[in-house]
Amino acid sequence: MQLEPSYVVGIIDGEGYFSIHAGHRKQKNWLLNEVKFTFGVKLCADDGVIVLDAIQKFFNCGSVYLRKDSRENFRDCYEFQVKSHRDIFNIIIPFFRKYPPRFPSKRKTFEQFCFIAKMVQRREHIQSGGIEKIQQIASAMHWKNPQRLHAKLPLKTG
Repeated sequence: MQLEPSYVVGIIDGEGYFSIHAGHRKQKNWLLNEVKFTFGVKLCADDGVIVLDAIQKFFNCGSVYLRKDSRENFRDCYEFQVKSHRDIFNIIIPFFRKYPPRFPSKRKTFEQFCFIAKMVQRREHIQSGGIEKIQQIASAMHWKNPQRLHAKLPLKTG
């Protein structure tokens, strides 16, 4: 299955996500500031694996795996995810910069995702208060309230 960029954008608009988890992690005697990026798509098991395998080949990164669901009236799904900073920064972000999501809410989430990516590339997450700024932006990014989703990004960081 050969995919066109517009098809990929359509799938992401409907079923994709850009996610950030930021926090502190203790490693031995050190407290590390850590930012995890996830780009993904989740589809029902029926046809999902075919489409997600094609998306994985399209981006040439990430993983596809089965997500079992034992809840009544729920179906098993396949999920494609990219978590590598290198792949997020060098493949996923440039693609969606060239072919942005069409839905305003998805586009806004992507913009916030990119804003945090720039903060991490500038190593702001290791500066005093940096991880807290990222947590605040990520919280607004994941919040279901449309007014918070459309909140303005900070003009300055650092």
